[in-house]
Amino acid sequence: MGNMPNVSSISITSPGEAANWAQRTNQTISWDYTGDPGETAIIELMQNDSVFTTIADSTANVSVGSNGSGSYTCPVPAVPEGNYKIRVTSVESSVYSATSPEFTITNPLAFIAPMASNAWCIGTTNNITWTHGDADIGSAVKLELLKNSSLVGDPAITSTQAGSNGTGSYAWTLPLTLEPGIDYQIRASSVDYPTIIATSANFTVTGNYTCSGNTLLGYNGPVSSLNSQGGNTGAVVVPIALGQTINGNIDTSDYFYDRGAFGIWQDEY
Repeated sequence: MGNMPNVSSISITSPGEAANWAQRTNQTISWDYTGDPGETAIIELMQNDSVFTTIADSTANVSVGSNGSGSYTCPVPAVPEGNYKIRVTSVESSVYSATSPEFTITNPLAFIAPMASNAWCIGTTNNITWTHGDADIGSAVKLELLKNSSLVGDPAITSTQAGSNGTGSYAWTLPLTLEPGIDYQIRASSVDYPTIIATSANFTVTGNYTCSGNTLLGYNGPVSSLNSQGGNTGAVVVPIALGQTINGNIDTSDYFYDRGAFGIWQDEY
């Protein structure tokens, strides 16, 4: 009776089924093998049974391992969020090839502020804050302002530091040109890895005034928003002086608001 043939195989032990790996976090791909698979391995990221990208090609000299097991630690590629598989193949003997169960690559970037409960007033300064965990998302993030899911012409800022210790923040002064609304969002994306992107919850932008008809009832904000164009036909209006701050209720016979203009009746000035 002849000798039984050696059974040669390779199987991936990590990522396992239903694993969630965030983009640009360091993760370990590991495998077991029997027989003699050779010296080096190729590692590929698969989607829908096709190669999406190569994590380590033959020039990377990734060791197959020793004593029946091998591993390779690397940043998760900054690919779009979705379901993927890992394939490990021996360079010297392609019969040694295995594909992992399907796992999910997720986005590490998320907003702390603004939240859905936030109402930020035009002209005030508020902190846009985000977290990215232990992912290396690059040195900078791009921040953009959205309204009704469309980009507002003047973004919050083109780019700012990504942050440290997993969080970042930017002090943003809401432009005086913004219209009040309940459907604003902030979008953040990595400058180095544009597929790492997140959008905040809808938040509210409020006006820095209260009014009834053409009468200004209260104002709480920078005077630089004032101009000399009155809203009442035939009215003579003097702009409130630059540098002046108005708080609380205003005498309705003195001030008025219309079409973005804040002013004082000339006979009251």
